[in-house]
Amino acid sequence: MTTNKTKPLRRVVVRPLGTLALAGGMAVALGAASGASGPSGTQMAPATPAGQLWLVSGTEGGEGGEGGAAPVAEDDRPGLLVGLMKVEARTRTAVDLVAAGDEKTAKAAVDKALHGDFESMEPALKAHKAPLFEDELEALEKQVTKAPEARDAAVAALDKGLAATRAALNVTPAEEFAATVAILREAGEDFGVGVKDGKLTDEAGEYRDARGYMLAADATLARLQGSSDAAVKAAADKSRAALAPVLAALPDVAPKGTIAADPALILGAAASVELAAYKVK
Repeated sequence: MTTNKTKPLRRVVVRPLGTLALAGGMAVALGAASGASGPSGTQMAPATPAGQLWLVSGTEGGEGGEGGAAPVAEDDRPGLLVGLMKVEARTRTAVDLVAAGDEKTAKAAVDKALHGDFESMEPALKAHKAPLFEDELEALEKQVTKAPEARDAAVAALDKGLAATRAALNVTPAEEFAATVAILREAGEDFGVGVKDGKLTDEAGEYRDARGYMLAADATLARLQGSSDAAVKAAADKSRAALAPVLAALPDVAPKGTIAADPALILGAAASVELAAYKVK
């Protein structure tokens, strides 16, 4: 049975490293994007000049208690971006759950976005003097199970609020890619808890979180594709291409049959996004 526990948002640190040091399937995924061949035809990642590869690191966070999550640090802009993506993910999941006939879980998803994700970001957002979207989330909480027109209007208002908050944070494309990698990695972890042997476990909420995070990551990459910076656009193009097969293997919010996606696919896509964006500033 799924509970309404909120895991602490992770502190996301963007830092340059000289080379890749990822093992197992992650290395293969990275190598597939590089085009270089290793032993037995295995695709290997190239060495990169010092300072050109951006990786994301974060503190490991277990299950939080009921209610709020650990606050995000004021200077952790990628972490704030992850939080914004989580709000988007949960609210989109809620809409899908309503369509699937599960209004109770839909309400819980919006509640988690409001009292978990938003509240953990609120002090840092206030410090940045960024617009808050609490009113929009509260409005959606009231409308999520109501008439489609009212629900759609509430979602549109929240989208506008999230965009205004993101703009006020004045983040760099590198930070946006870093946040995308971070949420994809968390999606891989959650997916591994929510799905075993192609079937949902008792922790189906972890699957829904993973699905929502991947869709939110794809939405972020789609927005980055519209950049006027050629390097950013190229990185976003490659990143979405890497994520597309994972999304294609992802069923709906309440799958009945076998689930083709797996954590290795998701983590491989995260590694490919990381590699595609390593030159982005």
